[in-house]
Amino acid sequence: MLVGAVLWTTMVAAPPADAAPPPAPSVVPTSSLADRYVPVTPARLMDTRTIGVTVDHQDEAGGPLGAGTVHELTVVDRGGVPATGVAAVALQLTSTGATQRTWITAYPHGETLPGTSNLNPEPFQVRSNLVIVPVGADGKVDLRNALGSVHLIVDVQGWIPTSDAFTPVVPTRLLDTRSTVALTAGATVDVEIGGVAGVPALGVGAVVI
Repeated sequence: MLVGAVLWTTMVAAPPADAAPPPAPSVVPTSSLADRYVPVTPARLMDTRTIGVTVDHQDEAGGPLGAGTVHELTVVDRGGVPATGVAAVALQLTSTGATQRTWITAYPHGETLPGTSNLNPEPFQVRSNLVIVPVGADGKVDLRNALGSVHLIVDVQGWIPTSDAFTPVVPTRLLDTRSTVALTAGATVDVEIGGVAGVPALGVGAVVI
């Protein structure tokens, strides 16, 4: 479990992480939805495959990412995302053609590589994950492949405006059961988030995990 950002709202609790749909909120947030997330028509920003085509023909058919390779991806002023006022973007990351088990890390361009992963490619598998990534000061995000080589496809799904409603933090791992005991069927685990890893103890409506 990774925490990567904080969403600030008023008197709104995060829905329970179970299979049932959450009940309708009884309190209307004081900040509008547009202050927190703006969806866009999904648009392809990157496709490293030889058949890859992107919305504006940038970052297409560039070949797989090698071990330790970092691709600088411009995410503003593309695919419905404005050129300014963007705090973070919602990206669908998809991997294919991995030569070995590896991991992809997405993070703001110009910042230190965090010790976390956003996508875990496997050989002979197509894998995908939706991530929220803060945008660097130059409108870019970095995408790093750890091991082997892998093709990466990136589709933008939406963006978060620069406002007090969203506060990015350094991605931090809060839970990893590999070093302890795996969760059994039906088991639950409580994870402390408030007051941890840059998340304030009070005044937080939700976090991006």
